Amino acid sequence: MAKKEDIGITFEEAVQLLEEGLEITLECDGYSYDIAPSEDWVGGDGQEGYISLVLGNVVYDSAEYILRKSIDFLKENGKTVVIEA
Repeated sequence: MAKKEDIGITFEEAVQLLEEGLEITLECDGYSYDIAPSEDWVGGDGQEGYISLVLGNVVYDSAEYILRKSIDFLKENGKTVVIEA
């Protein structure tokens, strides 16, 4: 049975939070990776979109796309990814 802290939030909930302007965190192999609106990042002022620590300092237009791409990248080595609000 999964521990409560291993459950996190759903993909859909994470997309909704990002679209509302909030940050989410991906937990993987003991590390945390933030995804947030670009305005929350250094150098992201004045840009619309999202930046993921996993993918580097690139602004993506779609919350769903950046979240999916970040999760897929982290899962490449068979690691478990948990989404946290």
